[in-house]
Amino acid sequence: MIDNKLLKENFKNKNYIYCINTLQNEIKQKLVARVKIFKPEYKYCNLLDLKTNCYKYLNDKEKLYITLLCRYSEEEYPPTLELNTLLDIYSSYK
Repeated sequence: MIDNKLLKENFKNKNYIYCINTLQNEIKQKLVARVKIFKPEYKYCNLLDLKTNCYKYLNDKEKLYITLLCRYSEEEYPPTLELNTLLDIYSSYK
């Protein structure tokens, strides 16, 4: 669970790396929870394994989410672009 007050404070202070890491971890946890619905014994080990299981069990929207997480972990993007995308993904789970 994200501490929204802490996230907003870091965002206001332009500590985007903290915000990005926090959102990435929360989104990963949500995807793991969704995979566990279909595969209860699933345990997170790495992003590639999570991607494989998301593609096997989850809907197209969540496949896009894991694809974006993988892309951001492999390539350099402007922090504001990555943060905006992660905020959109996170808000879709509320």
